[in-house]
Amino acid sequence: VVVLYWTVLFGPFFETFFFQFSVIKIFRLISKRAWVMLFIAIPLSAVLFSIGHPYSVYYQVAAFFIGLVYAIAFFIGMYRKDLPAFLLVFIIHSSWNLFAFIMEELTV
Repeated sequence: VVVLYWTVLFGPFFETFFFQFSVIKIFRLISKRAWVMLFIAIPLSAVLFSIGHPYSVYYQVAAFFIGLVYAIAFFIGMYRKDLPAFLLVFIIHSSWNLFAFIMEELTV
């Protein structure tokens, strides 16, 4: 049960805060230019996300690409008014982790 809570709630919350929210918001404060976000903040967010998942080189490569998805979702979410960017990415990340957790449990 603890693993489920960590995987689905706590992990995505802290990772969204550190790897998407903090990085992208800091760069947004520094510059309002879209190219800074697209070519610096989003890739940096994905790199940090992948470094935070050091299970294997293959896992880190996969984590980089999913980190890009999360960072782009956060960037888009900043301009939408229906759902806060942090909550959007948290829900996407939690959903993915829940799916992965269930698949892992089914194969054990």
